Amino acid sequence: MSYILKILSSSRMKVDDRNNIIKGIYNEKYYILCSIKKTGFAMENQVKFIRYPGGKRRLLKYILPYIPSSNYITGRYIEPFVGGGSVFFEIDPQEALLSDINGDLIDLYKGIKRDPKKVWNIYKNFPDTKKGYYEIRDSDLTNEDLYYRSARILYLNRTCFKGMWRHNSDGDFNVGYGGQDRRWVINKQNLIEVSERLNKALIKKSDFSNVLNDLEEGDFVFIDPPYKPGKKEMDNAHYSLCQVKQRFIVIDITFM
Repeated sequence: MSYILKILSSSRMKVDDRNNIIKGIYNEKYYILCSIKKTGFAMENQVKFIRYPGGKRRLLKYILPYIPSSNYITGRYIEPFVGGGSVFFEIDPQEALLSDINGDLIDLYKGIKRDPKKVWNIYKNFPDTKKGYYEIRDSDLTNEDLYYRSARILYLNRTCFKGMWRHNSDGDFNVGYGGQDRRWVINKQNLIEVSERLNKALIKKSDFSNVLNDLEEGDFVFIDPPYKPGKKEMDNAHYSLCQVKQRFIVIDITFM
């Protein structure tokens, strides 16, 4: 059974309740629980450009009936765990705050937002061999600018094994080579469309709790947190920063 968690969907919330929400995410204290029903909800605005573990693109038709359209969000649309951003790109809000603790992911979004054509020109010139993949993956980024870092992580995402997103204990992307088949599924126009959506958003690297502590009246928050790591993941540096997203929570913020 799959579930969508709707917190305070029809009630009013006091400012102090935000701490309970933060604790509840990882303590599994679900507030209002509703099963997801299959619907014929049509998706019109899908933007596909990255592969992300636990992304919600295939679940949009179940999630969207519980989320207001952009015209009904009076404040900001906020995602503290933006990941692949499927919900954001689909509803296309007028104003948004997108954040994640994954610095590579934030670089990817920022680079495309600022200059998608420059990112594409770098991306298309990366090598098309297994050897070249590992050279790019293991290269020193100390002196590289935002656009190169953005294009690089997009290249790794499109050509790594099954679109996995994994870092070692040093914070370095360490997924093996997967091939070129998925690389050219995207094109320059896709990045331009992504940039147009991202121009409405403030993008920043941040811990989710800092974002939730800075909410304002009228904000709509979609929270899609990772599972709390188990002992195996905590003990194995190979998976130490792996983000596997499964639960999702919807919060409609109205202060007393």
